[in-house]
Amino acid sequence: MSNQVSFIADLNQLDYDNLEVGNKAANLSKLIQYKFPVPEGFVIRTNAYNEFVSFNNLDDIIQESLLKIVFNNYETIEKCSKTIHDSIKNSEFPSELVNELELKYKEFSSYNVAVRSSATAEDLPSASFAGQYDTYLNLRDFSQILKHIKKCYGSLWTSRAIIYRHKNKIPHEMVKIAVIVQKMISAKSAGVLFTLNPITYKNDELLIESNFGLGESIV
Repeated sequence: MSNQVSFIADLNQLDYDNLEVGNKAANLSKLIQYKFPVPEGFVIRTNAYNEFVSFNNLDDIIQESLLKIVFNNYETIEKCSKTIHDSIKNSEFPSELVNELELKYKEFSSYNVAVRSSATAEDLPSASFAGQYDTYLNLRDFSQILKHIKKCYGSLWTSRAIIYRHKNKIPHEMVKIAVIVQKMISAKSAGVLFTLNPITYKNDELLIESNFGLGESIV
């Protein structure tokens, strides 16, 4: 069992750095502090991922799989990714985490929720992991929440995420993942704001891409 006091923290009460909750959750917390309207939610911190990996002895599987990669051979990357994914899918959550999560989720069980990845290496100055990690929308049943937390954990080990970290010289073992559980809202429209034009690279231009309804087609 981890020595940490808790695996879970409310988005509106975060005082942890990005290593505790990932960049996405940390940025949502900042928006809340600046009085932006952010749907209520909580974050399952990176110590929960560490505990999950340790509890299921996944470290050895991950390291052994990574060692078998030949980066100019895509099949070896795919095989590594599948091995890790399958191991995560077939693993169990520690009972301490399940109990704490179930108790917290009762506050949100009458709402549809989003389950969102929040990794510690997103939106770096020299690299962007936008769209690399998974988000799942309109979930409700607690068993579905657990299932999709595992899927978020697994998205840390997709072939594209492995390749991207390798190309950007980001050590795999340095990246951890938290998971946000957040109330869904009935969106009239949704989109993405780029604070630097990604086409022209001009830093005095903003670019907004949007659609009606949820933003899945944009992302």
